[in-house]
Amino acid sequence: MQLVELRLETGLSQRKYAKANELMQNKVSNLEKGRSNPRLSTIIEMAAKNGYKVELKYTK
Repeated sequence: MQLVELRLETGLSQRKYAKANELMQNKVSNLEKGRSNPRLSTIIEMAAKNGYKVELKYTK
């Protein structure tokens, strides 16, 4: 699931989603547009706050 799908599933605006995840709104926007490369720890933390877990999958 991509970040924008996760946020839309919550029904929150970028601003409200950012506040709930202790981020700035412009950070959420940049993440959704692929303009930012978040740390894995940030991805895991955001997923956990929204009731998800992160699974890594290696493909060739």
